[in-house]
Amino acid sequence: MDFLILSPFYDIPFLVECNKTMIIAIKNMPFIVLIEFPFPSFYNFASDNFDELMAKRKLNLEYDFDFILLGIACYSKDYMLCSAINNKLNIDLMKVDDLVLIDSKTKQSSGFSMFSYVDEDSIEYHVLANVGSNKSFLIPEHEKFDYFLIIKNTNSDYDVDALMKELKEIQIVILINKIIPVTLKSKGNLILD
Repeated sequence: MDFLILSPFYDIPFLVECNKTMIIAIKNMPFIVLIEFPFPSFYNFASDNFDELMAKRKLNLEYDFDFILLGIACYSKDYMLCSAINNKLNIDLMKVDDLVLIDSKTKQSSGFSMFSYVDEDSIEYHVLANVGSNKSFLIPEHEKFDYFLIIKNTNSDYDVDALMKELKEIQIVILINKIIPVTLKSKGNLILD
């Protein structure tokens, strides 16, 4: 195999023996990206057309947005809402590290409060605040919602309508609506993995 390594520590990418796969070390990123990339084993990467060659290659990542997303309007604090959801659904949402997003325009980071729980069937429940630490929105298209409930790893039998009916019975919940994640412009903000 041939590995092409682009590193912030080297001016010129270098080649490592492996099978026609490219590893890119992206500056300021703590990971390496593997890309299938056909190129001759003895290609001169220091040549002028290297930039032209690389400019034609795009890395397209597709995420699976196959989860249930509910928008919740509630003027109570996050811990109060999660406590009420815990009591109603007999689950145990716990506070976890905030989801931190960096605005690509302003370069400011914002932390969004998050509570999580995984049940015995591996169904994941995540409650996220829509308003972050610097007053930015997690999902700007839905500013009317204070929180989002994300439910992952459900099967086709999962009754979302029954769940919404139960959640509407919580006194502090003002409004709850189902949202289709793939239709959101800011759906990338919901990637929790």
